[in-house]
Amino acid sequence: MADEHDIPADDPDRDIDLPTNTMGIVSLVIGIISLGGGVLGCCCIFFLVVPFFGGIAAMITGFIGYGAASRGEVSGGPAIPIVGIVLGVLSLLWSIAMVLLVVVFQVVQVSQGSGGFGGSGSGF
Repeated sequence: MADEHDIPADDPDRDIDLPTNTMGIVSLVIGIISLGGGVLGCCCIFFLVVPFFGGIAAMITGFIGYGAASRGEVSGGPAIPIVGIVLGVLSLLWSIAMVLLVVVFQVVQVSQGSGGFGGSGSGF
């Protein structure tokens, strides 16, 4: 008799219950939180730290979930992990864009003679 893992995942005669793709779901949740925290956040920690590390975590867990779904070890297809990977990439790109924006802002401020953050500006 064939081992239960030798039966294709889409075979209707497969009578085993596969576990839920937990890593795929974790990837999706982390991706939503990191991208949402970066876009909607109003302080520096949300703009830089949460999207960066959250994006990396979403990509790692997404690839783990995608691999498990591709091998047929978990229920469901690879859609949820793929969405988590995409959200992780977007949040990572968002954090990089915010860092570049801050650097460009600093260069412009220094070149105009206002000294950037904490410099001798207009005195607001």
